[in-house]
Amino acid sequence: MGFVRFALAVIVLISHAGYQEGSIGALASVEAFFILSGTYMCAVWRTRYAGMPSRIFFTSRAMRLWPTYLTIFLFTFLCYLIWGAQLNDNNLFDLFRDIKAHGFTRMNSLMLFISVILFGQDILSLAEPVHFMLPVRQSWSIASELLFYLTVPLIFRGHRFIMLLVGFAALMLCKYLLMTTYGWRYSYFLPVGNLGYFLLGGSLYYVSQLSLVEKLKARLSSWRNPLMLIFILFLFFFGEASFERGGFLHHFIFVFIFAVFVVFLFEKSISRFDAFFGNISYGLYLNHFAVICVATFIGLQSKTILTFSLFFSVMLAFLIERYIQRPIDKKRSAYWQEYAQKVAG
Repeated sequence: MGFVRFALAVIVLISHAGYQEGSIGALASVEAFFILSGTYMCAVWRTRYAGMPSRIFFTSRAMRLWPTYLTIFLFTFLCYLIWGAQLNDNNLFDLFRDIKAHGFTRMNSLMLFISVILFGQDILSLAEPVHFMLPVRQSWSIASELLFYLTVPLIFRGHRFIMLLVGFAALMLCKYLLMTTYGWRYSYFLPVGNLGYFLLGGSLYYVSQLSLVEKLKARLSSWRNPLMLIFILFLFFFGEASFERGGFLHHFIFVFIFAVFVVFLFEKSISRFDAFFGNISYGLYLNHFAVICVATFIGLQSKTILTFSLFFSVMLAFLIERYIQRPIDKKRSAYWQEYAQKVAG
């Protein structure tokens, strides 16, 4: 599913560049990311980390998320140092500018701390001016992801397919109540609804492992690539599909179709090519807003901005993955294997 994750990151980039029409949109792409994350985390917890202490899992996830994130945080700060005085950055440098103008006040010190540790960014994003103080704007969703990781050892410990679906339904109801009572920001940024998508993703993993589904997947194996292409085209042409802006019925039709594709396309073992695109999707998702700001500053035409941003965001994500994240992932893998050998011995 690495290609799907990459496609979702591209849709977020395209939306932020002003070309959302036709695709599921940035908001729905993030909600789809949460579903996929639930599927993957259920899979790795029940296969790779089964029987291991939770700290091994937490350490592994931290080593996967923070190095890339902190690198992009520093990249954004570098852009501020070089172009900050002239760049129309859509508030991307608000925190850095506030520190320069007022020093380390209580508010911007808190924001700098939250920007580094990630936890809490989703809740702080309820207030738009505070959300604009995040140097890596999209990282609020990683905060929700981290909260979900803390629950993984509990919710995926046993086969609880029905409980996960019930949890998803209950949290979607909470999301609806937040939407209708307080508005879309409460529905979208609060981790309540986001946890519901994670639970749905976990339930999809259990469905994908059913013997009947495995037999159907075996029969469809020769159709896997065409189905993957159809899935990606679906993401680009289904239309705005978020809970907040796409309409509730349209959103749940999207979630149902997305879930069916995930069940039949999810595989524990993936190709190197698929893994490559999946790995750089994280960096692409986080770095593109700063790249779009730089493209705008250069004075490119609107369509050229999109091409420039897509190319350089992918290249930056690749460089970070190749020279920073991959060496850390090797140490992460060695750490896990060493512990697994101790347990086996």
